[in-house]
Amino acid sequence: MPDLRGRLVYPRAGWLSLGLLAVMALAVVWSVQGAMWLEQMDFLPPVALWAVLAGALLGALRSSIVWTLPLGAVTGAAVVLWSVGGEYFTPLEPGARLLALRTDAIEWLAVVLRTGYP
Repeated sequence: MPDLRGRLVYPRAGWLSLGLLAVMALAVVWSVQGAMWLEQMDFLPPVALWAVLAGALLGALRSSIVWTLPLGAVTGAAVVLWSVGGEYFTPLEPGARLLALRTDAIEWLAVVLRTGYP
Protein backbone atom coordinates (compact mmCIF):
# COMPACT_ATOMS: atom_id res chain seq x y z
CA MET A 1 0.00 0.00 0.00
CA PRO A 2 2.84 2.53 0.53
CA ASP A 3 3.62 2.28 -3.20
CA LEU A 4 0.06 3.27 -4.14
CA ARG A 5 0.09 6.11 -1.61
CA GLY A 6 3.38 7.35 -3.02
CA ARG A 7 2.03 7.36 -6.58
CA LEU A 8 -1.04 9.32 -5.45
CA VAL A 9 0.85 11.84 -3.31
CA TYR A 10 3.74 12.34 -5.75
CA PRO A 11 2.39 11.80 -9.28
CA ARG A 12 4.97 11.22 -12.00
CA ALA A 13 3.81 14.18 -14.10
CA GLY A 14 3.65 16.45 -11.04
CA TRP A 15 0.99 18.54 -9.39
CA LEU A 16 1.68 21.55 -11.60
CA SER A 17 0.64 19.74 -14.76
CA LEU A 18 -2.52 18.48 -13.04
CA GLY A 19 -3.37 22.04 -11.97
CA LEU A 20 -2.71 23.37 -15.46
CA LEU A 21 -4.92 20.66 -16.94
CA ALA A 22 -7.72 21.67 -14.55
CA VAL A 23 -7.31 25.33 -15.56
CA MET A 24 -7.40 24.37 -19.24
CA ALA A 25 -10.55 22.28 -18.76
CA LEU A 26 -12.23 25.14 -16.89
CA ALA A 27 -11.21 27.61 -19.62
CA VAL A 28 -12.92 25.42 -22.23
CA VAL A 29 -16.01 25.10 -20.02
CA TRP A 30 -16.22 28.84 -19.42
CA SER A 31 -15.86 29.59 -23.14
CA VAL A 32 -18.67 27.16 -23.96
CA GLN A 33 -20.81 28.75 -21.25
CA GLY A 34 -19.95 32.21 -22.58
CA ALA A 35 -21.14 31.22 -26.06
CA MET A 36 -24.59 30.52 -24.52
CA TRP A 37 -25.21 27.46 -26.72
CA LEU A 38 -27.74 26.11 -24.24
CA GLU A 39 -29.78 27.66 -21.48
CA GLN A 40 -28.69 25.50 -18.56
CA MET A 41 -24.98 24.71 -18.47
CA ASP A 42 -24.20 25.09 -14.78
CA PHE A 43 -23.25 21.41 -14.61
CA LEU A 44 -20.18 21.83 -16.85
CA PRO A 45 -17.54 23.11 -14.35
CA PRO A 46 -18.09 20.31 -11.81
CA VAL A 47 -18.13 17.70 -14.58
CA ALA A 48 -14.84 19.04 -15.97
CA LEU A 49 -13.17 19.01 -12.55
CA TRP A 50 -14.45 15.50 -11.78
CA ALA A 51 -13.13 14.34 -15.15
CA VAL A 52 -9.68 15.76 -14.42
CA LEU A 53 -9.60 14.15 -10.97
CA ALA A 54 -10.89 10.80 -12.21
CA GLY A 55 -8.36 10.78 -15.04
CA ALA A 56 -5.53 11.58 -12.64
CA LEU A 57 -6.64 8.85 -10.25
CA LEU A 58 -7.03 6.25 -12.99
CA GLY A 59 -3.65 7.27 -14.40
CA ALA A 60 -1.96 6.85 -11.02
CA LEU A 61 -3.30 3.33 -10.56
CA ARG A 62 -1.25 0.63 -12.20
CA SER A 63 -3.93 -1.44 -13.78
CA SER A 64 -4.32 -2.76 -17.28
CA ILE A 65 -5.60 -0.44 -19.96
CA VAL A 66 -8.19 -3.11 -20.74
CA TRP A 67 -9.84 -2.31 -17.38
CA THR A 68 -8.93 1.36 -17.05
CA LEU A 69 -10.52 2.65 -20.27
CA PRO A 70 -13.94 1.01 -19.80
CA LEU A 71 -13.96 2.05 -16.13
CA GLY A 72 -13.21 5.64 -17.13
CA ALA A 73 -15.90 5.59 -19.82
CA VAL A 74 -18.56 4.20 -17.48
CA THR A 75 -17.59 6.62 -14.71
CA GLY A 76 -17.69 9.57 -17.11
CA ALA A 77 -21.04 8.57 -18.53
CA ALA A 78 -22.49 8.15 -15.05
CA VAL A 79 -21.26 11.58 -13.90
CA VAL A 80 -22.55 13.30 -17.04
CA LEU A 81 -25.96 11.62 -16.86
CA TRP A 82 -26.26 12.36 -13.14
CA SER A 83 -25.30 16.02 -13.50
CA VAL A 84 -27.32 16.72 -16.66
CA GLY A 85 -30.35 14.97 -15.21
CA GLY A 86 -30.02 16.99 -12.03
CA GLU A 87 -29.86 20.22 -14.00
CA TYR A 88 -32.79 19.65 -16.35
CA PHE A 89 -35.10 17.42 -14.32
CA THR A 90 -34.71 18.65 -10.73
CA PRO A 91 -38.05 17.48 -9.28
CA LEU A 92 -37.61 13.88 -10.48
CA GLU A 93 -35.98 10.95 -8.70
CA PRO A 94 -32.62 9.74 -10.12
CA GLY A 95 -34.19 6.77 -11.94
CA ALA A 96 -36.90 8.94 -13.45
CA ARG A 97 -34.22 11.43 -14.53
CA LEU A 98 -32.50 8.73 -16.57
CA LEU A 99 -35.78 7.79 -18.24
CA ALA A 100 -36.51 11.44 -19.04
CA LEU A 101 -33.02 11.87 -20.48
CA ARG A 102 -33.48 8.73 -22.55
CA THR A 103 -36.74 10.07 -23.96
CA ASP A 104 -35.13 13.43 -24.80
CA ALA A 105 -32.13 11.71 -26.41
CA ILE A 106 -34.39 9.58 -28.62
CA GLU A 107 -36.39 12.65 -29.66
CA TRP A 108 -33.18 14.56 -30.43
CA LEU A 109 -31.81 11.67 -32.50
CA ALA A 110 -35.07 11.47 -34.48
CA VAL A 111 -34.88 15.20 -35.26
CA VAL A 112 -31.25 14.93 -36.36
CA LEU A 113 -31.97 11.93 -38.58
CA ARG A 114 -34.98 13.66 -40.14
CA THR A 115 -33.52 17.12 -40.70
CA GLY A 116 -29.77 16.66 -40.37
CA TYR A 117 -29.55 19.45 -37.79
CA PRO A 118 -30.96 19.79 -34.27
